[in-house]
Amino acid sequence: DVVILDAYRQVVAGMNYKLTLGLFRTIPDDDNSSSNGGSNGNKTCLGGFQVTIYDQFGKWSVTSWGKTLTCEEVSNAMTDIDMNMNTYLNLNENDEEESDAIGVDAREDKEEVADEPDNS
Repeated sequence: DVVILDAYRQVVAGMNYKLTLGLFRTIPDDDNSSSNGGSNGNKTCLGGFQVTIYDQFGKWSVTSWGKTLTCEEVSNAMTDIDMNMNTYLNLNENDEEESDAIGVDAREDKEEVADEPDNS
């Protein structure tokens, strides 16, 4: 399995994609073989690497191989991703709560305006 740990996109005469990838091997569980509906199994880290891929309007090529990552570096990157995702989810929950409060206030204002007499 491949996990994208980091990704950047750069517009050039085409597009550069700078990726940091983690590699994992899935070892199936004996109790949950494919005959029992499949298994996620246990994932074993194999390491990771950085690569830059160039897309010149549909023609893809690897322009550079970057650093090789240890499993510890892959694990740290995945922890950072989890922490960033949790922060993102918490921010979105706070934004929804604020927008709900604003929505309620806006509805209350409309009701008040609707109750005012028409003086035309």
